[in-house]
Amino acid sequence: MRSLELALLQVKRDTLTDLRDAGRIDDIVLRAVQEVLDVEEVRLERKGPPEPVVSPRRR
Repeated sequence: MRSLELALLQVKRDTLTDLRDAGRIDDIVLRAVQEVLDVEEVRLERKGPPEPVVSPRRR
């Protein structure tokens, strides 16, 4: 699932570049949206298998 989400982010990045190259958005918009995509990419890359829930020991 994560690899699919990362691939989708790359498609979004490519689309942004195409929109900028076509003059439909400017560099400021491109960078703002890329920043959001960067944050999402970091979140996905850090996402690992769920960690087990461990109850604290009672003394």
